Amino acid sequence: MSEKLQPGKADFMGTMPMGRLLARIAIPGSVALLVNSAYNLVDTIFVGQGVGPIGIGAVSLLFPFRVIVMSFGNLVGIGAASVVSRALGSGEKARARAAAGTALSSAVLIGVIVGILGVSFVSTLVRILGASGELVEPTYEYARIIVLSEPFLVFNFAANYLIRGEGRARVAMVALTSGVALNILLDPLFIFGFGWGVGGAALATLFGHMLTTTFSVAYFVRGKGAVRITLASLRPRVDLLRETLAIGFSGLMRQLSSGIVQVVRNNLIVALAGPLAVSAFGVVFRTILIMAMPAMGVAQALPPIAGFNFGADNPLRVRQSVWLSVGYSSLITWIGMGLMMLFPEPIFRVFTSDPQVISIGVPFMRVNAVALLVFPTYFVGAAFYQAIGAPRRALAIALLRPVVGLAIMFTAVRTVGTIGVVAADPLAIALGAFMVVGLLSHSFRTDARLAVCA
Repeated sequence: MSEKLQPGKADFMGTMPMGRLLARIAIPGSVALLVNSAYNLVDTIFVGQGVGPIGIGAVSLLFPFRVIVMSFGNLVGIGAASVVSRALGSGEKARARAAAGTALSSAVLIGVIVGILGVSFVSTLVRILGASGELVEPTYEYARIIVLSEPFLVFNFAANYLIRGEGRARVAMVALTSGVALNILLDPLFIFGFGWGVGGAALATLFGHMLTTTFSVAYFVRGKGAVRITLASLRPRVDLLRETLAIGFSGLMRQLSSGIVQVVRNNLIVALAGPLAVSAFGVVFRTILIMAMPAMGVAQALPPIAGFNFGADNPLRVRQSVWLSVGYSSLITWIGMGLMMLFPEPIFRVFTSDPQVISIGVPFMRVNAVALLVFPTYFVGAAFYQAIGAPRRALAIALLRPVVGLAIMFTAVRTVGTIGVVAADPLAIALGAFMVVGLLSHSFRTDARLAVCA
């Protein structure tokens, strides 16, 4: 007989007005994502001002590796958050606790394996990521320290998804904010004060991740949320691990394929246009992330809400959560798109004053800003199908972007050159958004669990 959840900590997701509920979870979630992206952003700004464009290039080349590492946190975090939120919606507290414990213990194991591999093959990693010539030394200096932070990164991503899966977005925000705040404090000290360059930036990031891990562990152990983790719950349950991995696999593939696409793109940019071009695109990519993060926060408010109400057999609230997520997040990203279109040079000067990097980067920025038109729709679609436990559709959405993007990139190499390579991702996202609209319309018409009686 399953243990039932007493009314209280998670019930608001089934009763609070949808607009207010989205705001309650999305606002701190957006702040948390902005804060998380600030790790690499802050490193890039301080390195750009303290080391120069080549330093920006080194940090930019390592970013895809970090994205790939994050994908393993997504694998267990997204899947377990779906299981936990649906279990809370149906009142199964014991199942929610076991799913969370299974995810956290799995994240620890995966993180340790990734860390060991990273430390063992740093030199090989630097070459694979596209470093050559004057980029090799600073990239290696940054990489040899940043790989030590990867076990913490995997755990933090998994834990943060679980905390949001309980509807505790503010707690998730504070957990990430604490680490980034430490990183921001340490960056100028290590880079300018001690003169440690890109290695100092990496060390500041490591300490920041460690602080976030400490905060997250304390949250689960002290039982501040709907699910309290005990030693017994950390023992993996095969059935829950299987379900978690099946649902989280699309999140893994989306993030993993994004990292692979970024590695390929960086290599092509270096080959076609040189190291300053990859530095310029590094600035563009970080700007895109910042402009999209508030919208992604709105979209990431969707899984706990949709999962809870799907588990509680409330299709009207599920549908409301989807369309409001698309509307709110689109409004935010369109503002970001306007800023990137109108003010590319001032944005670049935050990172570097090098005129050549700015000249190369301005058209890159305007081309990529177009993706913000439809990015929310694409992201919401993938998040929705993960939330309701429909991994095949989530996987199809996740794979379309990298497959189409890579095809466009390699076509561009033989035709229009570098500008086509940097335009490939926006075009792939646009196609993915059309796919999402078709899938959502079909699901709402034909799936009895999502149908609303007139």
